[in-house]
Amino acid sequence: MSPLILNYIIDWQPLGYIIVFLGMIIEGEIFLFIAGFLLHQGIFTIVPLVLTVIWGMIFGDGLWYSLGHKLCNSSSRLNHWSEKLGKPFD
Repeated sequence: MSPLILNYIIDWQPLGYIIVFLGMIIEGEIFLFIAGFLLHQGIFTIVPLVLTVIWGMIFGDGLWYSLGHKLCNSSSRLNHWSEKLGKPFD
């Protein structure tokens, strides 16, 4: 992690929570470990961080489920391509 980003997170803590929230939506495990490390270092506090992580996971799961449901019910080229690519693995 760049010291510049870490300095911004230390100076303005809501930025860190926003980054953790967005990170939990896209790729949860990596950001969860980073957030845990920064919690151990004293940069974050436990209650807001746990709430941010939980809401990021719930929102991310709902978002990815909705996207998959929408793509599964459509007849787009992406859907046909993914079925063709995944058929040998079934």
